[in-house]
Amino acid sequence: MSRLSPHPRRRLGVVLLWGLVTGMLGACVPSGPGGDSSQFSERARSVATAWRRSGALAAWRDGFVVLGELTQVTGFDDRDDLKNGFMLGVMGLGTAVPNTTGSGTVTFPDGSTRAVALVGARTAYEALVPHRVDSCPPAADRCAALVVTAAELGTTTLLTNRGQATVPAWRFSVAGMSQPILRVAVAPAELVTPPAPDVGGSTMAVGVGAGSLLGVSGNEIRYQLLIGACDTEPRGLLHEESDIVVVGGVVTPPQGNYACTANIVATPVTVRTTAPVGARPIVDVMTGQAVVPSRFPTG
Repeated sequence: MSRLSPHPRRRLGVVLLWGLVTGMLGACVPSGPGGDSSQFSERARSVATAWRRSGALAAWRDGFVVLGELTQVTGFDDRDDLKNGFMLGVMGLGTAVPNTTGSGTVTFPDGSTRAVALVGARTAYEALVPHRVDSCPPAADRCAALVVTAAELGTTTLLTNRGQATVPAWRFSVAGMSQPILRVAVAPAELVTPPAPDVGGSTMAVGVGAGSLLGVSGNEIRYQLLIGACDTEPRGLLHEESDIVVVGGVVTPPQGNYACTANIVATPVTVRTTAPVGARPIVDVMTGQAVVPSRFPTG
């Protein structure tokens, strides 16, 4: 199965571009339209159709869609020097790390399983940081190199389109850290990033878009709306079909030439579906991208 384009960077680009454009227009301009529920419904139906026609819905339903972070880091404790070193990519090997591949099993919350190919420890190690350097830059404050002392194949939990799955992971012990750095061992060819079909069309009258998913419980969906700093009365909007859920929202914009900063504010809202959300994708009405939890690479 081919990999689909990842969406978090694209969503961030949209937000930053919006902030840049509004900042260029000046602080004393009226806000855009607050949105219309009928326009939302029309747009939501178009988004749902695009997901079906593009194959994104099938990819979500049948694929192993990764919503969590493949590299999981805890155990820095009070070692800010090691944390800074990791963020800068200062990491090396203090032991031999083989690259033997194999196969493993992913276990989903309902007990079902999926056989997957695995990458070797050396391949997983190379993916831990995007740009590795040999030493801390001279100007870096409180920086120390991370030295891997052992690599062991184990498991971790990973958020997927089917909930929190138990997946094979390489566990890299690091000198000075209380917990190993984990890297999901599943081969990239097995993974599908959240689908993002081209939904096209104008969104000017639709309202505001969704940010991160905060939680799903039965029929309840909690997520963030990305609104203007001076917008008020945010309200979530929901369009529900048997195989997909589309969300967004409306706000009350400031009236007249109201002075306001051009920054985006993430505001939590809650909507409720008629049927339990289940395995249906939750999709942003503005971008057509899956609404997923925020990612935090280190802890």
